[in-house]
Parts: sequence; structure tokens; C-alpha cells
Amino acid sequence: LDVFDGSHSGYQRLRGPVRHRRRIMFDKRNGFWILEDHFLGSREHRFDIFFHFAPMPVSIADDGRLIALGSVPSGPKLAVIPLTSAGLSAEIKSGWISPSYGAKKAASVVCYSYAASAPTAIRFCLYPMPPAGGSDMEQVIQLAHEQLERWIAKAPTEGGSLRA
Repeated sequence: LDVFDGSHSGYQRLRGPVRHRRRIMFDKRNGFWILEDHFLGSREHRFDIFFHFAPMPVSIADDGRLIALGSVPSGPKLAVIPLTSAGLSAEIKSGWISPSYGAKKAASVVCYSYAASAPTAIRFCLYPMPPAGGSDMEQVIQLAHEQLERWIAKAPTEGGSLRA
């Protein structure tokens, strides 16, 4: 497993200061990432998490799980799978990317939002899917939850608990 752990204090200026901590785990064996955002502080806040897609069709599953799927016809797909979804909403917004200096291309942005009292955490699985299907998303979701539990069990907790 490869792990990145970083934080910033850009929201310390708020009336209810919040420190944002992000951990990213790459499961090389199963080919997916777990993204974990911790918001450390106090008070009720609205948290917005943005995923910027390349120029491609993007949809959100209407089965209650709020899985965002970006796909190119007969090409690769990326599933953004919330692993904690209580009180979560999702919306596709218009945005842009810059493929080169001075250039802008229209692209979709998926915004996940929820309100909670800090400290709080939210987790996502980022799963690149093969072009021709052949993947079992339910199995990937189960693997992500299992990997997350193993990660939490052995991860250091300085600066905020992974168990939020």
C-alpha cells in the first residue's frame, strides 16, 4: 500500500476554525484508491468535496449510493464511490480543466456535500474500471471497506483519529 497524508490550515480563519486533513491510500493489488478527508475543529459546517473529471460524460447513480461514474464510450471509466454516505448529497456542476497553459476545456465537476459538526470524516473509493466492463463494483466496494478497516486498525492517529 502507498499512503499520502497531508493537511492544511487554510480554514483556520473561519469563525469555527477547521483543519483539513487528507489521506490517500493506493491499493496496488486491487487497483483502487481510498480517499479520506478529516475535518478537525468544532461547530456545525457544510462540507463540499469536489471531483473534477476530464471532458467526458459523467452521471450519478440514482440507487441511493450516489456513485459518480465518468466514462468515455468504449474507453476507461472512473467510479467515485462514497464509503460513508449518511446525509450526503451529490450534484454535477459545470466546470473546466486546463489541458495546457492558457487553454480551458469544459468539463464536469461532481460536488459531494454534507453538513456535520466537526470533527468529522468522509471516505471515497476511486475505482478505475476497464473499458469493456468485466468488473464487479460490489466486490470493489467490499474490498475497499475491508482495506479501510485494516488501514484504520494499524494507522497512527496523531493529529486526529481515523475513527471519526
